[in-house]
Formats: sequence, structure tokens, C-alpha cells
Amino acid sequence: QIGDAEEDSLFLYGIVGGRDVSKTSMINQLAGAKISEDTDILDEGTNVAVAYCHREDHAELVKRISLESGERVKLVEHDRKALKNVILIDLPDFDSRFLSHRNDTGRLAGHLQGVVWVTTPRKYGDNEFLNQLETIALSHENYYIVLNKIDQLENTTSLDTVRKEVVQFLTDQCVKRKVPRPDPEQFFILSALEPNRFEFKKLHDRLIRPHSAREVTRAKLMNLKAEFDRNFERIRAGYKLSNHVQKIDQAVDIIRNSLADQFPDDFYRFVCRQVFALETLHQRISKSYFAQR
Repeated sequence: QIGDAEEDSLFLYGIVGGRDVSKTSMINQLAGAKISEDTDILDEGTNVAVAYCHREDHAELVKRISLESGERVKLVEHDRKALKNVILIDLPDFDSRFLSHRNDTGRLAGHLQGVVWVTTPRKYGDNEFLNQLETIALSHENYYIVLNKIDQLENTTSLDTVRKEVVQFLTDQCVKRKVPRPDPEQFFILSALEPNRFEFKKLHDRLIRPHSAREVTRAKLMNLKAEFDRNFERIRAGYKLSNHVQKIDQAVDIIRNSLADQFPDDFYRFVCRQVFALETLHQRISKSYFAQR
């Protein structure tokens, strides 16, 4: 991901959500114009990933996500200057009955610098939503949570109460699943059909802006580090590395204590000096190699 980071100024946001959460409406509102295509085919909802990009970003986007190698992505160009260097990718509905939708979302997640999770007051507790959050959320900085259709609760309960309850619920679930907990500053309540109300403008200003190459690079590095840390944790747990390391530490302590009874205190310092003074094989090879160069 980071090979051409300094030359790559595109910031990719994946718009993720289940069916009937109005992802498409939100994308159009963010763009300030209708740039979306009707993807409701065969009752699949969003049945294939659709990447909306400025026409001048087309070539760079193709290079980024390897469209020529068969990625399941449909690319739609537009001329909205506000979205220059910002790519919005409408990902397949993760709660669809089509397994390929879920696989596409997971596979494309590696190309994203940010993920915008769109849910509703009725769906934020869905198990599929939480499973996908566990799969894709790499760090608390790389994902936003949007509670859409908030107007449906406007006259029934306090919106502040809704915010606190949802954030607390998601925080508890993330802790339980060992997922980076949501950042309250990256949680928005809004209605895509009423962009002049609630927190739509706040979300718009956060996403729809120029992203510097430095910011793109930082996002890539953070995501890769988080992915590495998570994979390492799985390996550590799977192979019970902690237990093995603990046994090694115990064995070293036994050896150290045993030797301490047989050798004077300065023995270790003497041995270390001698060992560190040795010229190892790779050092000799390196010296010879660079001398020849």
C-alpha cells in the first residue's frame, strides 16, 4: 500500500452498511449532486462495489485498486471539484444473502484509508454490523460511525440520550470483541434526507476536503501497523507464544542463578566484551561486499 505513497494523493473512503440504511442518498448529499447509479438489481441492494471518482483521478484510482486485474469494482466518474482526490466507494451490503458481497467488502478494505459505517437506530445492534466492524476496523482513527435516519426518533426521545446509548453499546461490544473502540468525535447522528439539520455538515466537512499526500501516507501506515499488530496478536495467541516466552525466561533465570554461583561477578562483563568484539561471518561478508562496490 505504501510503495507510491508520496505520489498518491487519493484518499479512499469505503461507505459500509446494511440494506436500507440510505448509503446512496448520503453519498449524493456528500457530493452535493446526484452522482450515484441505481444499483438495486434482483433485490440485491448494492450488489457490486461502486467507486465514485473525479474524472481526473480515474487513472490514479485504477492503479491503486488494480481494476485491470479483475477487482469487482464498478468505476463511476463525475466532475464534482469538491471531491477531487476524495474517492467514495459504495461497498456491497454486508447483510445481504449473497456471500460474495461480504467477501468483496473484506477484500477491498485493504485499499481504504477510511471507513464510514452507516447504520440506523433500528440496525446498529445487528450482529452482522458488529461482525463486519470487527473485521475492518483497524484503529479508532480509521473509521467513522454514522447513525442515519435520526429524524425517525426526533419526537420520541432525546437525541443526546440516543448518542450516549449507541456509543456506549458500541464501545462495550468493541471491548468484548477486542476491536478499537469508537471515537466519540467520529460518531455522527444525521438524516441524509435533511442535510441542513443534525450533524450532516460536520460529517461533510470532515470527509469532503483536500487530503494531502502526507495525510494519505500516514493513514496507510497506521492501517498497516494496526493490521500487523492484530495479525501478530492472533499468531501469539494461536501458538501460545506468551507461555513459551515465560518458560524461556524461567529457564534463563535458572541458568543465570546457577552460573552466578560458579563464576565471579565480572565474568559476564568479560564474556560480553569478548563476544561483541568478535567479527561475525555476515560482518566479514558485508565488509568484502562493500569494499568491492
